[in-house]
Amino acid sequence: GELRWYAAIDGRDVPVESGEPFYHGEELIRPQSRTFIPARVTDNKYLMDTGYMATLQALPEPLRSQMLYGDFSAGQDDSEWQVIPTAWVRQAQSRWAERPFDPGKVTSAGLDPSRGGRDQTVLALREGWHYHRLQRWEGHQMDTGGKVAAKTVELIGRSMCPVHVDVIGIGGQFDNSGPCDQGYQFLPRYREDFIGVVLDADEVSLGQHIRLAPNPTDGFVNWSTELTIDRVDLFDLLGRPLRSIDHPQPQLDLSELPAGVYLLRFQAEGASWTTQVIRR
Repeated sequence: GELRWYAAIDGRDVPVESGEPFYHGEELIRPQSRTFIPARVTDNKYLMDTGYMATLQALPEPLRSQMLYGDFSAGQDDSEWQVIPTAWVRQAQSRWAERPFDPGKVTSAGLDPSRGGRDQTVLALREGWHYHRLQRWEGHQMDTGGKVAAKTVELIGRSMCPVHVDVIGIGGQFDNSGPCDQGYQFLPRYREDFIGVVLDADEVSLGQHIRLAPNPTDGFVNWSTELTIDRVDLFDLLGRPLRSIDHPQPQLDLSELPAGVYLLRFQAEGASWTTQVIRR
């Protein structure tokens, strides 16, 4: 067999060279050993007495070699239904090289939020046909949706590109931060929980009728529309309301706010539209 050593660092099991204690920050870590014993069915006399080996010998390849000899490299061929051959993927990976990153040129972004726990939050940024190196944060660094949103907006910058979010599992988490002050039970229950997300065709249609400028702005932001705006709400990226105006004039003064990204929601004719505004 083989003795292997592991240490629990920041909630993760990490392989280390030996069992010697070491410091991680101010904490003394003592690795624990695990015994790895490669074995075949012939090493287990109890299984041999049951006739199990005959069952394994009757299996089709590559399952026969995998289960009988422990050779899991057997049969690692592309499926006949695989659209892109693995060799092509590996060739593309070998050609990949990072390029200088410009937030203003990001075409699209893919976001897998963790909202705490051991999983990482991962952000993939695409510029044209080039994928930049994945951005990763530990779960404890991105334990709220607001933190994830703020970092995402910071990295996509002025490109204002689409962000595709993998929300599977998020609906089952509990979060009692505003504006969802009653928390999630199974899925978010309030429209306000979805700030910044297109919800329906009405929202898309409303956004096509409102023109916002200048954006970014040094103070005032103006809008023009043929519609009658019933209400304007201003939020920070954590979803906290900063200002609400009924029947507003087509101008909003942001000069007293610190530089950053804010969310501006318009309500008109029974629909709403939320967009980002940048205060320089």
